[in-house]
Amino acid sequence: MLVLWQNAVVLQALTERKEWKFFGALPKADPWLAAAWWAVLLLRGMLPAAFAIAMGVLVGAVQRGDPLTGPLAFAGTIFVLLQVLSPIHQAPAGDGASGGSEAH
Repeated sequence: MLVLWQNAVVLQALTERKEWKFFGALPKADPWLAAAWWAVLLLRGMLPAAFAIAMGVLVGAVQRGDPLTGPLAFAGTIFVLLQVLSPIHQAPAGDGASGGSEAH
């Protein structure tokens, strides 16, 4: 019984966080934006692994003496996505980084 009570307390504390409120409100406000937000979240999760693969492809091309155009373009694209998607993805969360004006 104690375990169930502890789980309920943890779950209640978790669902009261701003992030959970945002997750619940976003689909109600704009389903397409919610889908895009989750797609970017999944993409951001896969990009570090894709960057490691791209670096391996680039190193392999250098070692073999192959043309570097394709591997460099691949690695560069992944790198730019890593740099660009993070601030874009964090902006809707309202953490102040979006530059919006707030009344103080």
